[in-house]
Amino acid sequence: MTDRAEFDSPRTRRFPKNPYKFLANEGLDRNLLLSQQLNQEAQPSRVPMKKVYDMSNYFHYVLTGIADFLHFQQRFAGIHGFIHDFEGYALLQLAAHGEGVGAIVEIGSFMGRSTAFLAAGSLRTGREKVFAIDHFRGSPENQPGQQFSHYVLEKEGTTFRVFQANMKQFGLSEQVVPVPSDSAAAAQNWQSPIRLLFVDGDHSYESVRRDLSAWLPFVVNRGYVCFHDFGVAPGVTRFVQDLLQQDPTLREAINVQSLKILQKTPG
Repeated sequence: MTDRAEFDSPRTRRFPKNPYKFLANEGLDRNLLLSQQLNQEAQPSRVPMKKVYDMSNYFHYVLTGIADFLHFQQRFAGIHGFIHDFEGYALLQLAAHGEGVGAIVEIGSFMGRSTAFLAAGSLRTGREKVFAIDHFRGSPENQPGQQFSHYVLEKEGTTFRVFQANMKQFGLSEQVVPVPSDSAAAAQNWQSPIRLLFVDGDHSYESVRRDLSAWLPFVVNRGYVCFHDFGVAPGVTRFVQDLLQQDPTLREAINVQSLKILQKTPG
């Protein structure tokens, strides 16, 4: 978590070393507010040239990050899904620059919105492929007549065709390995290390517990475990809270809206 104190005093303010992480962590509003505050202080009669130069570099990095975020926000806007743009961009940055060596595994892909963010990130830095594990029949809330039902499931009974079409449309097919299976069955056949695990399947407490129990042993030290809908879905929220109290090898790394990101440390 970025130390907010370092931005509270003009005398002690330092610019973040990783503006992309800062953007994902704090959100665009925080950055724009900070830019306005710095701009107000940047009076030629009061600010040394070195500080003006530093601010110029800072603005360059921040605006580059904003432009990068907006690019992917617009690029994947047409993919139906439930992950927010900020959350997707955080996944993209983890896939591109996160610690560890190993595969990226996503549990629950639906039509491929979060998959696209993950694959775009790993592709841009030439890193590992994304394994998209899903039976593609939708979660209980996606079924006909439910709160988040969708016409594709009503018509076809599966989202797999649309998922594949989305990966092809954005040139990500070679970076994604779809695994049409439930999580438990896929884990039984898995043998490789994982550096980034994204859990977004069934949101009941027991289902999240089963998913993590099956996949956590493959996550490498310094690797990441991400949960979607923390603070939104009661089952996910309660499980993650219990997990942080019971498992000393997992620590909170960053929160981006409802995306809870943990990092695995040596036990």
